[in-house]
Amino acid sequence: MVRSTLVLALLASAPLTLVAQGNPTAVPEGSCTDAAPPQGFRASFGSSADNVRVLLCGGVKYLAETDRGGQIRLELRPLTAGVQQPQIREGMMGSDIQGGRSWVLDVGTTGIFEIRVVGVGGGIPVNLTVTPRVDKSKEKSAEEQEKAAKKAADEQRKAEEKAAKEAEKARKEAEKQAKKAAEGT
Repeated sequence: MVRSTLVLALLASAPLTLVAQGNPTAVPEGSCTDAAPPQGFRASFGSSADNVRVLLCGGVKYLAETDRGGQIRLELRPLTAGVQQPQIREGMMGSDIQGGRSWVLDVGTTGIFEIRVVGVGGGIPVNLTVTPRVDKSKEKSAEEQEKAAKKAADEQRKAEEKAAKEAEKARKEAEKQAKKAAEGT
């Protein structure tokens, strides 16, 4: 018996959980934006025939980990037309981690993907956890841009205050000159 499950990994209210079931292949509108950042999910596979359908955001690297190792492989295939196949490579921790395995999924294009864990058997389910990896350089760049914008705003404010003081000083000097001229006539 084949089991197929859909996981929409963009629901921020339920990160790292199996969220919904169904068979859609269209990417939901407004997904994978700053307002709806990529989310992770968990799924359990009882056989190699089991699969999940999940939304993965383009330009994001995900860490996929299983709780069992051995001959287990991860397979992904895009279900959305025009979506490129993501790169799958062994995780940074090597092929076996604490009895499990890890992979890095480098997703180039946002789409719905079918994920299978191949090599599952023996009646013991394999649990898969997929989490988006945070790119520290992007975070740092955003922080630097925010600091630069704040600095520019502060400099602009200071320049405006200085111009206002100089204008006030010029106005007072003009009044003083006008008063002297009025007294001299």
